[in-house]
Amino acid sequence: MLTFIRNNWEKAFFFVGILLIAIGYGIAVGKYRVWPHDVLNQAADAFADWRANWRHYTQNRSKYLIPTDETAGGVTVNDTALTYPGYTFMTAYRDGKFGATLVDMDGKVLHRWDVAMAELFPTPPAHMNAVPPDWDINIQGSALLPNGDVILNIYSTGLVKLDRCGKPVWILPEETHHSVDVLPDGTILSPIRLETMTAPMPSRRRIGMSDSGNVVDDGVALISADGKVLRTASMLDAIHASGREGLFLAGSGNESRTNDGDPVHLNDVEMLRPDIAGAFPIFRAGDLLVSFRSTNTIAVLDGETWEMKWSMTGMFHGQHDPDFLPNGHILVYDNDIFGDSLNASRSKVLEIDPITQEIVWSYDGDDAVRFYASSRGMQVPLPNGNVLISDPFGGRILEVSRAAGDKLAWEYVNLAEPGFVGMVLDIERVDPATLTFVGQPCG
Repeated sequence: MLTFIRNNWEKAFFFVGILLIAIGYGIAVGKYRVWPHDVLNQAADAFADWRANWRHYTQNRSKYLIPTDETAGGVTVNDTALTYPGYTFMTAYRDGKFGATLVDMDGKVLHRWDVAMAELFPTPPAHMNAVPPDWDINIQGSALLPNGDVILNIYSTGLVKLDRCGKPVWILPEETHHSVDVLPDGTILSPIRLETMTAPMPSRRRIGMSDSGNVVDDGVALISADGKVLRTASMLDAIHASGREGLFLAGSGNESRTNDGDPVHLNDVEMLRPDIAGAFPIFRAGDLLVSFRSTNTIAVLDGETWEMKWSMTGMFHGQHDPDFLPNGHILVYDNDIFGDSLNASRSKVLEIDPITQEIVWSYDGDDAVRFYASSRGMQVPLPNGNVLISDPFGGRILEVSRAAGDKLAWEYVNLAEPGFVGMVLDIERVDPATLTFVGQPCG
């Protein structure tokens, strides 16, 4: 035995040395993010995505189809004494893909806009390896114009303007996302991905590197009426410059940096219009209201410098779609993210006084009308005080009458097939008198 050990000790030390080197390098990979750290993390993310959505990728069952107990589709509630009448514009999943639809108060389809990705993007934009097929896209942000043109933010692909017949007017192949605000002069505001940080930057001292080795920098973009980027501003820089960099560390204990790969997640931007600006003594016409989901924060940027001048954190969780109200308050969709189940939490709509930062009204439904969105969600204040609410994963649109004690005045269910609703994302109630295209054939 001793002879065997003497004859083989060099091999044993060699293999132990290799083992120690492998262990040490493995620790370095995790701690210092050296190769193949990023490759392994990307592979893990891809595996998790495939495991969660394999039915979608094999086209067995779209991830945009949600199981439901609803048995009736279309308009299921219509209390004409309480509703604010008009047409409802929505982006939703139906007939195997996302598109835009206009319906009347009875749910009759008046017009549809289909998205044909191969026609819009015959070659992949510079920020993509491939153009997703029609069944794999979703629309994040939209606007309907009086002549029937629509502006659509196609997630991760680009911003497009289609005419009333669905033909492209212009295409902006940039990573715009989430929302569209068409200003009175025809220019457009939208969130945009500006860059991906791959190493720490001294000017962004609270931003560390994520496990993937990349950090997304979301920005605000001003886009011309013909689809050209005129101006952008980094929200990472805006937060640092305002002295509010502590926002990045909300909930991070004693950490000096955030390692979130998406530390802002800008999901909305809208401009304060001159006709209601007088109701906001701490803001001015042209200021921009933005929403940072990752930091549970809404903020206002100066309309000229785009520097942050006001913020509010923690009254909501994973919020979307804050809006200026004519009474000087802000209405916001509070997702109240807590798991993926309606039984885990309820989303709600909040009305907030930006001066006192008090909640003056809230709505989270009741036992018969509940809604929960682990992501997305939108609310639209209507001229008569009603609020239009999207329930993305319930495939519903709700209109709530505040004057009638928050009674449900109107409901639309996007029943895509028996047992399944299609997701409903963007919503808008439109005055029929402002539309000039309804009923015109496409030629």
